[in-house]
Amino acid sequence: MRSKRSGLERASKSTLCFCLTLGWRALGFLPGRQRSACRQVRLRRCSRSVACTACQNSARQGTRRQTEILQSQYLFVSTYLSTFRAIAKKYPHLQPSRILVDLVDSTPGQEGKWFAKAQEIGQLDFALELAQSSSCAPDTLNRAASDFVETNPRFALGAALCSLHWIAQGYGYEVTSSDVYKVYQTVLYAADRLQETDQVRDFLKRKYLQGNSFVAQVLICELGSN
Repeated sequence: MRSKRSGLERASKSTLCFCLTLGWRALGFLPGRQRSACRQVRLRRCSRSVACTACQNSARQGTRRQTEILQSQYLFVSTYLSTFRAIAKKYPHLQPSRILVDLVDSTPGQEGKWFAKAQEIGQLDFALELAQSSSCAPDTLNRAASDFVETNPRFALGAALCSLHWIAQGYGYEVTSSDVYKVYQTVLYAADRLQETDQVRDFLKRKYLQGNSFVAQVLICELGSN
């Protein structure tokens, strides 16, 4: 990564834990600089389990260059998933997480587009971070929440909350009140499994009761009833 090491050192321990834990507590949406620091620290920790630090540092520049070259060949003429698959197929020796982080960094402002791929390769915390960073299709988030609500309610809760957030911002295709209510039910179910129902409801009240978004209009009776 091009950021200086000192920049990473300045990220506080509490901020890193906040980012990596995610869930509903992270839905305050971290500033870009902190997100970048958290992402690089996580990547560094992941890489250490595969190779020594010296090897990682010596290979990083070449790996990033290879990814950028292939990314320039495929991006914007294909889908995000196709771009990733083309690079992974061309360079099977590269770690999927390494490819993904480089692609995310090379498409600033479009981090949410990589949510599905991060989920696919098992980087669930990273996937939620991406969904918070920029717009992500509510349908994609809803499917993720439904798929994981039984096996990983923490991830499902984060995905469902992100879905509500982006719907409130006007994203989504022909979203109806029943769609919003269905996501809300997923939020409550996941929160109940985590024994965090009261905290999550309080969070939703603070976020939506004072607003005029479509989500607020749909949930005002639900959130105002208790």
